[in-house]
Amino acid sequence: VYRGVIGSQRMRLFVRAVLSHGNTPPVFRFFEVVDRGPRNSTWRTQSPDGFRRQLIDESAKIGKNVSMKYLCLVYSDENELHSLPESPDDSECGAYADSLANDGRLIAGEALHPVNTASTVRVRNSTVSVTDGPFAETREQLAGFYLVEAATKDEALKIAAGIPPARVGSIEVRPVRQLEL
Repeated sequence: VYRGVIGSQRMRLFVRAVLSHGNTPPVFRFFEVVDRGPRNSTWRTQSPDGFRRQLIDESAKIGKNVSMKYLCLVYSDENELHSLPESPDDSECGAYADSLANDGRLIAGEALHPVNTASTVRVRNSTVSVTDGPFAETREQLAGFYLVEAATKDEALKIAAGIPPARVGSIEVRPVRQLEL
């Protein structure tokens, strides 16, 4: 249950409900209480993204931060990642991750082994095929990731700009989408 108070009069109540019946998988639904009467309440259903946007809007009005998850994908040319003068070393990346963790903004982060250790799995017509190597040949390869929490996309972009490999590669920042179950 999420509550937001605007001024001293109005209260908004948000509910994330888990609906299930018997052995069926749970279904998550988001509701906003529109009118709270003495005997019953009026509810309005919202999508998860609509719920999150509304909660962020409401929180901004009352001065609270609501964060979202962003995935920062680190791309670089594996052959140049550690050979250029401005290339970061592992200790610098670890120190940055530690600073984000200490601020409560890092959820997870890892470096990846080289792309030649990858395997690609495809399922077509119920047939599984596994191919050694990357999905596609590209100039830059996925070298690692940081999963962070940020109040806004701008904040997530600032976090990404501080990731040390950004000096020799690129950081793709994408918001994490809630599954609509």
